[in-house]
Amino acid sequence: MAEDVTTVGEIIGILLIPIFIILLTLGPYFLSAIVGSFHQNGLRKRLEIRKQVTLSSFPMDPIHSLSRPANVNHSIQSSGLVMANVSISPSWWQMFVVSIHSLFGGNISTLDSVIRWGREEVIQRLREEAQKQGWDEVINVRLETAMIRKSSNASNRKDKGAAMEYLIYGTGIRLSPINIQLSSA
Repeated sequence: MAEDVTTVGEIIGILLIPIFIILLTLGPYFLSAIVGSFHQNGLRKRLEIRKQVTLSSFPMDPIHSLSRPANVNHSIQSSGLVMANVSISPSWWQMFVVSIHSLFGGNISTLDSVIRWGREEVIQRLREEAQKQGWDEVINVRLETAMIRKSSNASNRKDKGAAMEYLIYGTGIRLSPINIQLSSA
């Protein structure tokens, strides 16, 4: 019986070492997966609420890439530059999955939600900036993207500090009220 206890204790001792090593190496990635998922879901929910609040104050979505105002019944009273930006970066877990996925190639779907959120966030920030500056519409909207890396060497595979910046800009316009002239009969 005493020999069985020491044998079980030795087996547990031997198994604890690899488990401990695995937790030390992969633990931060699993923690990043859990915390990052909650954080990104919260960001998406808050973005949707902000979008609904902002769009409720406009008769239609004020952001578009048309070169002329959507409301042709008004003349343009004033115009100016409106811009917004956001920088995004995937979580450690997402970068880990990307590095595993890059061995096999194909579509990297783990980054789709992060990239989609960044695009929607920067558009919402432009809406809020237009509202803050008092513009009725933003026309000629352009969206630029740029990669941000720690290393200037693009072929450096060990560069895990990749992020993406979105810059959006357009021409904010303030429309003059409709002048209705009544003709005398």
